[in-house]
Amino acid sequence: MNLPPSKTLGDRIRELRREHGYSLRELAARARLKSPAFIADLERGFRFPSPEVLINLADALAVPPQDLQYYDRRPPIHEIRELAEKNGAWVPALRKLVNCAVAGSVSASELDDFLESPSKAQKGAQESLPLWS
Repeated sequence: MNLPPSKTLGDRIRELRREHGYSLRELAARARLKSPAFIADLERGFRFPSPEVLINLADALAVPPQDLQYYDRRPPIHEIRELAEKNGAWVPALRKLVNCAVAGSVSASELDDFLESPSKAQKGAQESLPLWS
C-alpha cells in the first residue's frame, strides 16, 4: 500500500484540469455540473463531490474514479452509516475492525493488502489477520 497522498482531492482535480487545459467552466460542462464555482470550491477544499459527481469528474478528466477517490481524505462516515442502516450485519464486523485497529493488531496497510488480493483471501490469508479469527 502507498503512503497517504500529500495532495488533496482538490489539488488532484486542479492538476488534472490544468493538464487537459480546461477552464473551470469547461470542466463543469464536461462533468455535467451546473456551476464552475462548484469546481473552484472543490479545488479549494470547501466542498466535496458526491459519488456520482466524482464519477462524472473522473470521466471528464479521463481517469478512473479510484484515482480521485485516493485523494479524498474524508472519513467515510456517511457511507458507513448508510451501509449499517441497510444491513445491520456490517455493524459488528466494522466494530471488530475498529477494535483490531485500535489494539494495533491490524494495520491499514495489512487490511488494504488483504482487500486488494482476492487470491490471498481464497488461499486462507484471513488467518494472517486477527480480524477474521
